[in-house]
Amino acid sequence: MRVAIGFFLGTHEDWGGASRALLNFVRQIDRTRFRPIVLVTKRGPLVERLQSEGIEWLAWPTHDRGPNFVRYGADIWRAAGFFRTHALQILHINHGTIGWKPAEILAARILRIPIINHLHVAFEQPSSFIRYSSIVVAVSQYVADHSESLGVPKRVIHNISDLERFSAGVSLRGELGYADSDVIVAFLGQMIRVKGLEMFIDVATRIADPRAKFVVAGPMRKTQGAYTEDEIRGLVARDPRIRYLGYRTDVENLYATSDLIVMPSQWEEPCAMVLFEAAAAGKPVVATVTGGTAEILRDGETGYLVERHDLEGMTARVARLIQDDALRNRLGQAASQLARRSLAVEPVRQLEDLYASLTGADAA
Repeated sequence: MRVAIGFFLGTHEDWGGASRALLNFVRQIDRTRFRPIVLVTKRGPLVERLQSEGIEWLAWPTHDRGPNFVRYGADIWRAAGFFRTHALQILHINHGTIGWKPAEILAARILRIPIINHLHVAFEQPSSFIRYSSIVVAVSQYVADHSESLGVPKRVIHNISDLERFSAGVSLRGELGYADSDVIVAFLGQMIRVKGLEMFIDVATRIADPRAKFVVAGPMRKTQGAYTEDEIRGLVARDPRIRYLGYRTDVENLYATSDLIVMPSQWEEPCAMVLFEAAAAGKPVVATVTGGTAEILRDGETGYLVERHDLEGMTARVARLIQDDALRNRLGQAASQLARRSLAVEPVRQLEDLYASLTGADAA
């Protein structure tokens, strides 16, 4: 009998790296051994994608603890009934996404259902409910080392590369008006300041190579540190070779169009999905050394690492990759091989072994 696992995303949209990272595991785990059920807060854009991929889903709104303890008790009771009805044997939760003290955690605890709390960022002061977890999974050693788990054991399982999607992108050079001889340098990520867009723009303006073209793409956010669209267009206007493409759902095609990716993060990047997507697409990355980035990007082998504020070092490495086609291709091929050999496989097996150990199921 397959082990039924409830994956709580805390959203009804494909929002940000945390939800994408967990969904990548849902897609890849062995369906002959495990039965993944994605719990979304309500029917929305994400449901259409899940249905198209044949992934089982259920709508279940979150129930965080509030001042009305009678209602909270009823929420715990309803959650327990929901778990029994659907025979869930494991809860896999992105930490904090369904509330700071959610009723679902206590319901699972009462029913003795193992709980995996997945940390996609470091939490020095997590919810006290993290102590009810069976295990805490951290996306990088950096996150594990900088997170408090209140005595719950921690295990590092990196994110994974989605080879099926990101190795199958189609170049948009013709559509975007680029020549085959152009070298396209891309910044792909959320339009928030900590992602380092201004450093990317500064790098672009310092590189005079006429073959170099620069593209920026990613979603706007309504959050602290987010850019407005006018601010983005003001930054891009500093150099006519830079284009802002807005938010694209076909990001795999942007990777296929690009020659190299720049990730100049200005915060402690926990385990950036860009690193895995670029590797799957066979593209080298030039990134700042922050958070868990050095655990994934191999300096001089699959790309280059520079210090967070080293604008000159970043510019020099991007310029070198623009000028040296053979080097760029070699690093891209090494990234692709790493994705196929390790980044797309090992974390899935590690997670499956964890599921088996929590339920007593036989390991593969």
